[in-house]
Order: sequence, then structure tokens, then C-alpha cells
Amino acid sequence: MDYFFYPSSVAVFGSFKEGAIAYEILRNIVEGGFEGRIILVNPKGGTVEVAGKTFEIDKKLYEPVDTAIIAIPAKFVPSLIEEIGPLIKGAVVISAGFSEVGNGELERELIEKARKHGVRIIGPNCAGIFGVHGKFFGSFEVRVRPGGLALISQSGAFGGAALAMGNDEGIGFSAFVSYGNAADLNESDFLEYFADDENTKAIALYIEGVKDGRRFLEALRYASERKPVIVLKAGKSASGAKAAASHTGSLAGSYEIYRAAFKQAGVIEVEEMEEL
Repeated sequence: MDYFFYPSSVAVFGSFKEGAIAYEILRNIVEGGFEGRIILVNPKGGTVEVAGKTFEIDKKLYEPVDTAIIAIPAKFVPSLIEEIGPLIKGAVVISAGFSEVGNGELERELIEKARKHGVRIIGPNCAGIFGVHGKFFGSFEVRVRPGGLALISQSGAFGGAALAMGNDEGIGFSAFVSYGNAADLNESDFLEYFADDENTKAIALYIEGVKDGRRFLEALRYASERKPVIVLKAGKSASGAKAAASHTGSLAGSYEIYRAAFKQAGVIEVEEMEEL
């Protein structure tokens, strides 16, 4: 997954009008000092100025890149993946409007197109990613200082709040990933990846629910044997579980099952965001 967190090239798809999500992500990438190739794509073409630099906007993606960041209406995402699949390794799908609003068929179509081309997906319905030591800030969330903490958050809103709090507390980060609906890559994949990432010294995980409990337990064990893992589980109450499910389309499950899994895996469980 280095092509996500240490990319040498990135393509951003969306509207580059000031204030639009794709524009804000581009601004973060540029102001964060990314040293790789940046390609912007919108069918209308044109140019955009960000942080004193002028970028051409291509009407299509014409050359291979490591990662695509996609912030376009949900209904167009599967056909875009079909089109650019041969040119990319991974895609971060910011776009919402999939299983979290009952549109599971569109999400299945997205993953079907991605698998056809061997493309891995983060999202959809996510807030993006940071690879801090690669100076890659592929998200609209607040940028952070380099350090050793990798933050994995199913919820983009929680992730953004935790990053801002980390900045206030002087905490440095190695990476951030908001993975939303977890249609392809999920918390287990990220736990295993950051367990082996040399820039990551500890992992903080915020989860609303998991789909494969056995794999999750194995990933927790694998990571906690290598570095400290701190977990905050959302949806402990019935109302909290319902809120979590409606937010990212996840199944929160019985909290007691999670508590037993955390204990078995040897991870540190916390009750509040401040403890992370």
C-alpha cells in the first residue's frame, strides 16, 4: 500500500472551483510540499491557481499514476474506475452516496470495476489519507506535523477532530486514513500495513463496526505484537450503534464481543477521543 501513503504521482478528479472538495485536497497536497507529479482531471479542462502555482486541468487521465483521489458525484465513479483502471494502482473515493444511504448496488459495481483492473479502493464516503513522511496530504482535513502515530478512522468527522486535537497537543503523525464504507480495504488491512511501516511507532484506531471479526482479531494481534495499538470503539450503546450504522453503513455489533477481542489481542482500549 505504499502507493497510497508514499506515492510518487497522484491524480485528483473533481471540481477545482475554490471551496470545492477537490480544490481543498489539491491545496493541501501543494501546501504540504508534495514532491511528486500532480495531475488534475475534469472533463471541462481549464486551469486553476493554488498556493501561487498554476495547474493545467486535463480532460482525461492520459498517463499512469500511483493513486487517484476521486471527488465526483457517486453515480459517475464506477464508470470512471472502468476508464482509468489500467492507469492507476489505488483510488481514494471521497464521494458519498453509496451503501451508507442504501445504494449498495452502486458500491458493488464500483468494487467490481476496481477488481477487474486490480485497483484497490479506500472508501467510498471517506475523508482521504495522509502519508506525512512522504509529504502527501491527500485529504481536506487539517495538515499535521510529522511523528510516529498512525491514525485509522472509519469516520472522517472523528478523524478530522482527532487530527486537530493532535495538533493542539503537539502530537506528530506518520499517517492518517479515513476509510468510510470499507467497500474494499478496511481496518484490518491498515492495521497490518502500519504494523510493518517503519515510520509508524504506534497505531490509534477508531471503529464503528467490522465485517470480518476473525480477520480483525488476527490483524489486531499482528499489529499489537509489533507496536502499541490504541482502540476507541463507537456505538457502545444501542443508540450509538444505530448512529454509527447510519453514518458509514457499518454493522456495529455487540460491544461485549469487541471488548473481549481487544483484551484477547492485547490492545489498549480507551473510552474517549482525548485518551487516544
